[in-house]
Amino acid sequence: MENNFNENLNESSQSDDFKLYTLDTLSSKLNNQNYKKFVIQIDNDNVDYFESFSPSERTKLINKFLSLEQIKSRSDYRKKRIKEYIIHLTIVIVSIFVFLPFFYYTVNKLVLLTLENYKQTQINFEKLYNDNSLKKKDLTKLKYIK
Repeated sequence: MENNFNENLNESSQSDDFKLYTLDTLSSKLNNQNYKKFVIQIDNDNVDYFESFSPSERTKLINKFLSLEQIKSRSDYRKKRIKEYIIHLTIVIVSIFVFLPFFYYTVNKLVLLTLENYKQTQINFEKLYNDNSLKKKDLTKLKYIK
């Protein structure tokens, strides 16, 4: 079985595509480039057009399309990252210009309420102290009166 395969390879009825592929493979090994074979599907509308190219032109065409697609993909990725960056920047700016003043306003109100509460507490303690001191004085007066 293996001998038949080798014999078929050595026959002169090899297709031009195969010969070109082997030449490309040999030249690639000389240039230290690695090639990989892929099977691709082409729409029926494009088959005749694609067959009009030589195998090397087909390879160049496919590689060109792949390179363009890769460039487009990188560009799309960059655009996506820039869009995300702009969204995050917008959120930060809105946070700074809207929520920061609101935060300061809230903290200011809390401090004012705390100070007011301390003042009220101080007034209450002073009243309580004054009332208690008067009561004690009255009690002491009562003791002396007895």
